[in-house]
Amino acid sequence: MKTENILAIEESGENRINLVRDRLFWQAWNRSAFLFAAHIKDYQVHKRFVQKVSQEVAWLGFPSSALTAIQKAATEHELQQQQCEQEQQQ
Repeated sequence: MKTENILAIEESGENRINLVRDRLFWQAWNRSAFLFAAHIKDYQVHKRFVQKVSQEVAWLGFPSSALTAIQKAATEHELQQQQCEQEQQQ
């Protein structure tokens, strides 16, 4: 999934954590990354300026093996999730 598409999903304003698959990892971007770190698990949120979209973006990532535990934690916190099965394209 392209960066532009990921950011469009994040800007929808819905109260959910969107997870995007990138090879062997899952990522949460912008609002989802901060919600994830605050309510699910305290992973480090990274930031960088992406020239392609002319803005700073934030993200965090975790291995696919952790997905089941993370989904369970999200359900316990009554947070919705959306998994985008397409791999990210740079």
